[in-house]
Amino acid sequence: MPVAIPPLLRRHWPALVLAGLAAAVAAWARYRIYPGLSFNRDEAVYLWQVETLEKGFLKSIDGGRPDLFLPWLSAARDGFMFTQYTLGWPLVLLGAKLLTGSVASALYAGSSLAVMGTYAFAWEVTHRRATAIVAAACMVASPIMAIQGGVYLSYLFTLGLGLLFGVGLLSGIRTGRNGRVVIAGALLGWIFFTRPYDGMLWGVTFGLYAIIATRHHWRQLLRPFVLVAIGATPLLLATMAYNLSVTGAPLAFPITAVDPLDTFGFGVRRIMPNTASTVYSLPKGLYALAKHAFFFPWFLLGSYLGIAIAAVGLWGARHRQTTLLIVMLGVVFPLGYLPFWGNWVSGQFTRISGPIYYLPLYTSIVVLIAIAIVEWYPRHRAGVSALALALVLATLPPAVSRFHINSRLSTPQQAWLRSVEAIDGPAIVFVGDSKGHLLFLNPFSANGPQLNDRILYAVDQHPDMLDLIAEEPARQPYLQWATAPQEDLGPKEKPVSFDVVLEPVTVTRGVTLSLQVTAGDPHGEAVVAVEVRVAGQSIRRSVPAGRPLPPLTIGPPGSGSDLILTPRGVLVITLGYGASEEAALASPRAQHRMVFRQVDSEVEVLVPANRFVYEQLPDRWEWRHRLTTPDLAVKITASD
Repeated sequence: MPVAIPPLLRRHWPALVLAGLAAAVAAWARYRIYPGLSFNRDEAVYLWQVETLEKGFLKSIDGGRPDLFLPWLSAARDGFMFTQYTLGWPLVLLGAKLLTGSVASALYAGSSLAVMGTYAFAWEVTHRRATAIVAAACMVASPIMAIQGGVYLSYLFTLGLGLLFGVGLLSGIRTGRNGRVVIAGALLGWIFFTRPYDGMLWGVTFGLYAIIATRHHWRQLLRPFVLVAIGATPLLLATMAYNLSVTGAPLAFPITAVDPLDTFGFGVRRIMPNTASTVYSLPKGLYALAKHAFFFPWFLLGSYLGIAIAAVGLWGARHRQTTLLIVMLGVVFPLGYLPFWGNWVSGQFTRISGPIYYLPLYTSIVVLIAIAIVEWYPRHRAGVSALALALVLATLPPAVSRFHINSRLSTPQQAWLRSVEAIDGPAIVFVGDSKGHLLFLNPFSANGPQLNDRILYAVDQHPDMLDLIAEEPARQPYLQWATAPQEDLGPKEKPVSFDVVLEPVTVTRGVTLSLQVTAGDPHGEAVVAVEVRVAGQSIRRSVPAGRPLPPLTIGPPGSGSDLILTPRGVLVITLGYGASEEAALASPRAQHRMVFRQVDSEVEVLVPANRFVYEQLPDRWEWRHRLTTPDLAVKITASD
């Protein structure tokens, strides 16, 4: 007996096929473009949050030392740590892992959802099956699907939810099916649970269009809008309950708890408390908007040719009422994100990862492309076939280059995992050059919510490192270094390749410590000078080039040392060459930074030191971390 196929599936099966292709694109991107995660550290933070949830916790303990364990884009409060994100996307990632055994399956579902949403949206605004199929196919073929489909970020997922919300709302109003409207409200609530501001923009886009489309009978919208609110309310309450749990107030979102300056509006803005701030202004916002607009076609089927075809499709459909909705969808998000300074931050990387806040615009453009193609095809089949080929050929150069750059950024990151494979027993791994946050440099440096993993990660250059080593005697301590400085490892057109090394850590202890500083080649300068500094105190020594520097002693008060130490801190040793001592230290060559503390009238220093060289950049001089400093070597010996 033949199996009965539901009419809806029989009519719209191409949407499922294209959704499957989108999932395949995401899977390919996940393993071929991003084998070691992307440069976007939001991924690593999401995965840390998923691990916390998987073990039954909303927050992670900070071990009494948040300065050592706090991840990037996170905050510490009342002994716990939490990320800046609400639970919508992390719960999807967790659900995928529990159901399939792989958190990556959420990426495939998110990509499929975006394509199915594009299909449904095109169907709703044109009521033409061919247009919906072509639009969804254009979406699958756009490079943005691979660039964003292979990363653990929520943008494609929320795009799919937003489109299906809008279709559910409008079709429910049109057909009088209240159930659709309630489901649409639940979808809108989940967007709010995932990206609260996006939830507002999606609601404004489709709600405003519904008002315009039924402006002569606007009272009929009261019931659907109430039903949307009913559907969304459970997720809105869940969002506020989570806010209350982690920030202490239902309307205080985690992102502003991490840093109140990371918010909307113009003015001084900052992503984390100990990072540089910037003054975000309307001119900066407009510049970022223009930059996103320029690079937007690089991630679209057909690139700039695709934009031209979409313009023709817009002109041809200009008299249809639903064209207004297509335009609104493409305009609301770019303008809506203009007051958010993240628009400026993401603009710095838009040529690599695409305009991540503007994904709804891709749906608008591919629907307009589809409208044009479907209109032309009956009269110009050969021409449309040639145009399709031209679209593919125009897509390949920017797509291949973007795939290659992102792969070159991702592949070296696997070295972070390889470097710890040889560790057998319990260990502490201090991530060197981490700039005070886990997951910032090493995207795999996540700890479990109870800080009891076999390998415990912590940041470097903090005196609490010595306390942690003393409190965890069963753990072998290591320092983990990248072979290139952190400043060189960010996203750029020509990525820097690097490896990762692991060095065992030792602690030198004594009543006083002697520092024997050895200089390298003075490069023809007359004087070699060294400065040892801690907490506002310093001593200097200089000798003629070619002669050894005298040893220096450090110790606690009453030790008679050359430099008296504070109870704990970072010892900074700087060396330079010049015509005089002052000139040598005014243009230094190398620097070592050593963590120390006083214990029982003795001094402990952690070895090896952090090593830096003073490098000239196009607009400034800057200290850069290096594995070796040929101009400076420091030997530490303890004395009783």
